[in-house]
Amino acid sequence: MPEKTQIPPERPEEPVPSEETPGEERREPAREAARRAAEILAQALSEAETLLGGAPPEQPAPTPAGVAAPAQGPSFEEINQLIRTLTEHFDRALDRLTEERRTLIDEVQSGSRALKDYIERAQDRMDDDRRHLSEQVSSLARANERLEKRLEELAASVEKLRTTPLPGKPAEEAPPPAEREPEFSPGEAPLTLAISAVPGFQGLMEAQRALMRLPSVEGASVERYFDGEARIVLTLREPVTARELVDTLSQATGQQAEIEESRPDALRLRVRFAAAAP
Repeated sequence: MPEKTQIPPERPEEPVPSEETPGEERREPAREAARRAAEILAQALSEAETLLGGAPPEQPAPTPAGVAAPAQGPSFEEINQLIRTLTEHFDRALDRLTEERRTLIDEVQSGSRALKDYIERAQDRMDDDRRHLSEQVSSLARANERLEKRLEELAASVEKLRTTPLPGKPAEEAPPPAEREPEFSPGEAPLTLAISAVPGFQGLMEAQRALMRLPSVEGASVERYFDGEARIVLTLREPVTARELVDTLSQATGQQAEIEESRPDALRLRVRFAAAAP
């Protein structure tokens, strides 16, 4: 009788990982559980193939005369026993696959709950930070308003102290505003400048050049010069006062010039050189 096919020893079932608790390490990822389930199914199929496979039975050789015939193949009872063994083996493999599936589902649900809790905690922290920032901005705005109000009060106090006279001292009267000096305005007619006691011809030329350098004077030409008397015609581009013209003459010649007559309405000005300028 041929040897019985040996049934591979049953693998010990792998321990089911316990549910994760706070503070412990997280279980292996879901893909690891799927890989283990695939390995279990592949091994079960391989073992079934080993049990059922093998070389086809050879034809028995003719028995010589006088020799007993060899025993026949496995009996019907042995085949049924083998089928029952395979069925039990596949049942156990399916149970292990079911357990792995349950483990995978638990891991996915646990991961989803952990992610949801993390998102909720992050949202709560963001809400707290936003509320704290809003309170700080409001506080800074109120402090800025108080500071501006205080600065306005200080400015008003300083102005009041500056305008309030000291006790026992009369308030100083503000000086009356100085009267504006009449100006010679440019027009169709030129300004006639008569000069007395001219300090020589050289002094007259220096006075003419100085007058032409004034921004308000466009041109200056000498019309008459005789016996210390001179007349200069000025073409104006901008208004000018008699004091500006006199100061220009004094600086150009080095002698003090004084106004004898000023007639802005008639565009006439008379000047006299008195003495050397200090």
